[in-house]
Amino acid sequence: MNKKEKKEEGLLPKEVLVKNFFNSINIKSFKEKDIDIFVAITYKIALSPNKEIIIEQEELRKLTGMGENVSISVYNAHVNELLEKLQGSTYVYFNDKTNEKVYVNILEYMKINVVTGDVTIKATPFFQEILEVNIKEGGFFSIDVNLNLILSGKYTKIISLMLQQWNNFGRFYISKEKLYEKLQLSEKANVKYVNNEIIMPAVKQLGKQFIDLKVEKMKKGRSITGYLFTFQTHKKIAEQAEPCSEPSLQDIEKTTSLIDENIRKYFEEVK
Repeated sequence: MNKKEKKEEGLLPKEVLVKNFFNSINIKSFKEKDIDIFVAITYKIALSPNKEIIIEQEELRKLTGMGENVSISVYNAHVNELLEKLQGSTYVYFNDKTNEKVYVNILEYMKINVVTGDVTIKATPFFQEILEVNIKEGGFFSIDVNLNLILSGKYTKIISLMLQQWNNFGRFYISKEKLYEKLQLSEKANVKYVNNEIIMPAVKQLGKQFIDLKVEKMKKGRSITGYLFTFQTHKKIAEQAEPCSEPSLQDIEKTTSLIDENIRKYFEEVK
């Protein structure tokens, strides 16, 4: 197999299964291009979560829609900005045993060659656990790089990632407070503006990917408390993963203990 064939093979498939925990990653201050690069990096790590990943400039450009018209200096600036933000990006989970909210880094290290534009990254054990893609069971959803590329707008891409988690169910409820947090909006943001300029345009744009997509404002009295998104279930994803039920106490303890064990191993390795 020649080098060109290897590169083309590396781009397929552009869809990977990741754990629902993925949406617990803190991506504050991300711009639209940051999301593009983050999804591309996630896609590459998910294909080989336990290895150091090298993404050549040509491939990263294809995965993020940065064509030849984007200069190397602009490309480097975009990637550098995202890598700096990822240093502060965390995966958040709640430890039921200790009643602690835990924040852990998702990348062990990341480098960019400013001459070649190639990016080298290594995920932490926590992120590796989130991106375990070989087990096709409940609690997974699909990240599609192609879908991300055809969307426009930061808010639409963030809402898309949230909806993809619920492809098996066709229903997704999120509180107003949590939605504003995910969209990086102020708590005092004008409700009418958020609805007309952010949510509805996103719903309209995502209608081709999420069939019969509708959003209903949930209210308590006259105040909006949350949003209910409904759409047809994604047949392809439903074939890959059985709908996950509410986790049992044993499941929660198993997951928590696994992450705790990963944390212990990680800090032993870096001592």
